[in-house]
Amino acid sequence: MGFIQPDSGGHDVFVHISAVGAGLKSLIDGQKINYEIEQDRRTILRGMRD
Repeated sequence: MGFIQPDSGGHDVFVHISAVGAGLKSLIDGQKINYEIEQDRRTILRGMRD
């Protein structure tokens, strides 16, 4: 679990590694990924890999 920092600035987005998929077990600090922002039922913004 951790946060993704958008290239365009703005607020960091929480992401759970299970949402990243592609068999990854972790992300490297600074690693670039594509994602979409989704709001969950607790009104928390989170990143989902597309």
